[in-house]
Amino acid sequence: MTTHCEPKPGVREILISGGDVITMDPQRRIFSPGYVHIRGDRIAGVGPLDGSHTPPSGVAPGTAPGAEAIDARGMIVLPGLIDTHGHAGHGLTKSVGEHLGDDWVPLVEDIYYRRSTPDFWYAEAMLSGLERLKFGTTCGFSMLGSSPRCDDPVYAERHMAGHRRVGARNILGIGPPNPPWPKPFRRIAADGRVTADHDVDLTRAIAVTAEVVETYRADPAASRLLVQVAPSRVGQLPGLDLAATRHQHDQMRRIASAAGVMINGHAYGGDISYAHEHLGILGPDVMLAHCTGINRHEVQILAQTGAAVSHGPSTHSYQRARCPVMELVHAGALVTISTDGSGPDRTFDLFKEMRMAMIHQRAYFHDTSLLPPGQALAMVTIEAARGLGLDALIGSLEPGKKADVILVRADQPHMYPAVQPLQRAVYAASGQDVDTVVVDGEILMRGRRVLSIDEQEVLALAHREATAAFARAGIGDGIMAPPVMWGSASLR
Repeated sequence: MTTHCEPKPGVREILISGGDVITMDPQRRIFSPGYVHIRGDRIAGVGPLDGSHTPPSGVAPGTAPGAEAIDARGMIVLPGLIDTHGHAGHGLTKSVGEHLGDDWVPLVEDIYYRRSTPDFWYAEAMLSGLERLKFGTTCGFSMLGSSPRCDDPVYAERHMAGHRRVGARNILGIGPPNPPWPKPFRRIAADGRVTADHDVDLTRAIAVTAEVVETYRADPAASRLLVQVAPSRVGQLPGLDLAATRHQHDQMRRIASAAGVMINGHAYGGDISYAHEHLGILGPDVMLAHCTGINRHEVQILAQTGAAVSHGPSTHSYQRARCPVMELVHAGALVTISTDGSGPDRTFDLFKEMRMAMIHQRAYFHDTSLLPPGQALAMVTIEAARGLGLDALIGSLEPGKKADVILVRADQPHMYPAVQPLQRAVYAASGQDVDTVVVDGEILMRGRRVLSIDEQEVLALAHREATAAFARAGIGDGIMAPPVMWGSASLR
């Protein structure tokens, strides 16, 4: 039974009522129609409405300043979506060089390491934060670059400043990129002047990682801006022997443990066995992105250690090798669904990623019953929160949890007839259908109009910073207009 307390003076209250409320609570209750009562930054109550669409006695906004009622009729009410793995920087490199295959990473790494100003990272954070927000993602992980930019804390600072303006939850990932060392970086001032060319070694990368983690580690109940240790690779590092690989991982574990934060990095076939048998780094506080090409033994290791998997069904990694999603789930491993960022050929739309994940698994096993819609939705809500260590706060609509709520407009042709709200949300909705977003009890978007930031200001700054970085990188027509755009490439 839900308990409701008298409102405290000056505490914001919101009553969302009349929609189909999909709670994602332990009982997976759906109230049609239902209500969500928000008091301050927390959910005060969730439940069904009676036949006259009236909430129980006492469940109504009081007289506090800002008290508001949101009519959710024609809407599906969900917990805010959670993107467990993405990349900062990719928002300003969408579509650029997407035809290059393995050469794409060096292209964007050159932009991120040697052609970007601090304002590039500020603009990209606002643009990506805005895109996520408008797609209903209220919490997202962002590795600072394709591999982290770790030469100076200023880039992390500007990234966090951009996300602070948008207002949704953001988890910054910072750590060493893959070897070889040293790595060449360039500092560029806001006016485009080169102020320094410098090589960065592992010692400097570790020092910057520790400084950024210390700056942004926070109580997730009190801050929307968090940090995780994010080495580019968890497992065998290319070109390094066991001693050097172990040293780098030991440093990441030391920083994460001292700060009480998670480790979130990439892993592929062979990495899980290596990390478990030689490095001892895996555990419930580790999230591994991709996990493509892993074998049965590695599936069991993930299940036994409690390390979570962030599966990107639209990623280039998955196109090269399969992530055994259903095998992991059946073994008892925790699997989440993520976007991996918006570049070069993706978006931050987690609704699309849910469907991609379902299609991949069903096609592989020739079984349309696999990965049902409720399980897919859990992978971007409560299971995603659990994988990030935040399930006590977010991921479901339950009294006492943080008030991160989205409303999806369902009174549209592709969402009708008005039955089976769970199936409609997962099979038919897209990020473009998200109407209202609430984070920490604050309404950040209403009627698809973002209230926290000026969208046109963000778009103008993002375009300016992107085109300036492209010019500095000497990107020409061969990159911007690939030769296979209008025809099919030959089979290999």
